[in-house]
Amino acid sequence: MGGDFYQIFPLASGETLIVLGDVSGKGLKAAMTVSMIVGAIGSLIAICESPTAILTGLNRQLCERCWGFTTCLALRISTDGLLTIANAGHLLSYHNGFELHLEPALPLGMATDVTYPEFTMQFLPGDRLTLLTDGVPEAMCVRELFGFARTQALSTQPAKTIADTARTFGQIDAITVLSSLAVFSSQGCGCFFGVSDSTPYTVGRGHTGLTTWCLIATYQPFLKSLHFALCCFASSPAYGAFGQE
Repeated sequence: MGGDFYQIFPLASGETLIVLGDVSGKGLKAAMTVSMIVGAIGSLIAICESPTAILTGLNRQLCERCWGFTTCLALRISTDGLLTIANAGHLLSYHNGFELHLEPALPLGMATDVTYPEFTMQFLPGDRLTLLTDGVPEAMCVRELFGFARTQALSTQPAKTIADTARTFGQIDAITVLSSLAVFSSQGCGCFFGVSDSTPYTVGRGHTGLTTWCLIATYQPFLKSLHFALCCFASSPAYGAFGQE
């Protein structure tokens, strides 16, 4: 069992909070740590919604339990497309195919006095933000790593394509890829091209304005299958479609 996790929360304000990370180690201990983190995130968003506060709260709980370290990203996307992100030692994200350079900070669970600076940028219609765990760049074929150059070249592709490529290359460990796409809808309904590059998903009646679509692809070796989910977040309720292969 791997230690990848992600959580996506549509907030009452209409904003979207996303948390993605990777627990050190494997097996039962990693699974228990993931379970604790997911529960803690749910409790934390009841009292705070900033990425810095989320990471600080998670760090405090992990340090108290001495459960090893966890790399993690937390980001919030506002209804007008303002993206706020904080990083706790996780892999860099990709914005429209380029690395998004954030101020570095230690992973969660390593020290209690760590601060997690926030970075802000405008998320414009057509922009794509790709978050992933090390299952992609660390895929290995014989003695060759998939590497960061290939990962960056793939970062503008749908999440399922990225995960499929890493798995086909030779990854037998967990993979998690989350791709967020900003869309401006003037028709009041959402349509996303990306699960299979050609099949449109009309998810439901939406709203006029900026909508965030999140496509998530995960691979767990003990399940031997690729799972994917499509979620839409706006000021209206979230809609989603899920699948497995």
